[in-house]
Parts: sequence; structure tokens; C-alpha cells
Amino acid sequence: MSCATFCLSFRLYAQSKHLDLIYIYRLFPQTVLITGAAGFIGGHVARAYAERGVRTITINAPAEWQKLKSLETAPDVVIHCAGSASVAYSLSHPEEDYRKNVGTLADLLEFIRTKAPRCRLVFLSSPAVYGEVETLPISEDALLNPVSVYGKNKKICEELILAHAQTNGAPVSIVRLFSVYGPGLRKQLLWDACTKLSRGEKSFSGTGQESRDWLHVGDATELLIQAGARERAAAEIVNGASGVAVTVREVLSKLFLAFGRSDTPVFTGEARVGDPSRYCADIARVRAWGWQPRRTLHDGLREYAEWFKTKCCV
Repeated sequence: MSCATFCLSFRLYAQSKHLDLIYIYRLFPQTVLITGAAGFIGGHVARAYAERGVRTITINAPAEWQKLKSLETAPDVVIHCAGSASVAYSLSHPEEDYRKNVGTLADLLEFIRTKAPRCRLVFLSSPAVYGEVETLPISEDALLNPVSVYGKNKKICEELILAHAQTNGAPVSIVRLFSVYGPGLRKQLLWDACTKLSRGEKSFSGTGQESRDWLHVGDATELLIQAGARERAAAEIVNGASGVAVTVREVLSKLFLAFGRSDTPVFTGEARVGDPSRYCADIARVRAWGWQPRRTLHDGLREYAEWFKTKCCV
């Protein structure tokens, strides 16, 4: 049975059993628009929807945004994965970071307002909106005090979305994804570490005691799809994470082992500008949706190391 046939059969079954058709409709929407589908997370989301037999429309480069004006069918769900996702880049290119994050979102909100007012928007936000925190784990109601240009721009995006939801009565889900990793990630700590390991290097910035909350991209993908299936009309904000803080030293030590190295990482002690020292999410709110992370960090790091050695080493 094909995915498309399964989706149709499931809808008919749900209807015969008088199940919640609004939820079923959102779980298997007719059309999903995914921005940034050529990127790391966007690519995984696009493939997951396609495997479910869902019709997807993808937009990547800025030049492709003109496609929005010519769409014949309004999407039922929009997953907004496009935008810059680098603290370092936002510091060296603040204007470009603003355009890629705030500018593209403003264009998308205008499209939704005029062409697809009934669709649900799922926005990928970041824990960078919290900034440096004193209390862990971080709840969604914590004070927003971003310390980087990237974090400030993400905060602006969230404010625009909430204003859009309040003004137009539009359903939106803001998902603050923490440290997402997995096959296909070609930037940030794990990519840089594997690149160094392939060259025989082992020195890294920071102290190694910085902590992050790691989430496998497969779990992140399922969370975003579930966010798109939410039936509530109200605006919702959730953390997307594992709920467990792990130090950079521990993560890199595990990665060294997965890479077949018997030595350990060395740290310079120099902190990177704009990077908070510790993050750990409170995920009680998203657990109430029925979602929970399923991939262990141990297995995920081994998978990432194998992907890098197979696909990226030359």
C-alpha cells in the first residue's frame, strides 16, 4: 500500500469511527508549504511529509519566494525553516541576518494573511531568545533577554508572529528548538569537531563545561509535524529539546570514541562571544502534547560519526 493510499484509507477509517476529523485533517494535511527545505531541518521535514504521502511545496533561495504569488492552492500548514541560524554570522553580518530572519518572515506573514488565512504556521525559533539564564531548566515563560544579534532577531520574529495571530485570529505554533543534530548537519559544533578529527586535530574553544540540550533531528522533525497538526486556534509556544543538559566536553568525548579515537578533546578556555554558558529546557509543555524524544544521544552521535565518515571524508 502506498503512503497516499494509506493516508486516504486512514481518513475514511477515522470518519467511520467518528474520530476528531479536524485533528486527522491536520495530521495528514492536503498541502504543506516548507520554507528552507534545502537546509538541514527543512530537508528532513520535507522528506518526512513526502513519506506520509503529503503534497509539499518547497521554497529555498530568496529568488524562489516569488513562487508564493503564483500558488494556485493555499497550503493547509506552513513550516517556516528558512532563515539564518548562526550566532557568529549574525555578529559579523547583522544586516544580512535581519533580512534572512525578520525580512523573510514578514513576507511570509503577508502571504498567509492575504492568500492562506486559515493555514497553521509553525515557526522554528531558538533558545537564543532566552539569552544568559540563571535558572534551569528553562520554561517557555522565562524572561526573554537575548545577548546576540541572532537571538534578538528571533525575538522580533516571535513578536511579529504573535501580533499576526492576535490580529488575524490565525493558528500558530512557535517551537524553540535547542541543539538539533543528526545526519546532514554541516555546521556548528559536531560538524566542526568531525572535520578536526578527520585532520587529526583535537583543540576546541571554550572550557568544555558549557552545557547544551541536544535533540536528534528525527525527533525534531516529528515535533514540527505534530505542531502542524495541532487543532487549537490559539498561539502556542513550546521548547523542543530532550530536557537533559550535557556538557560540550562530554559530547565531544563521546564523539571521539564514535570516531575511533582513544584520546580526548582539549579546550582553549576562551569563550565565544554571544554564546550562553548553559542551556537545558523544560519540556513539560510539549510532553503534554504526547510528544517525547526517542533517540538517545549515544546512538545519535554514533550515527552522526558514521554519516560523516561515509559521506564527508575524502
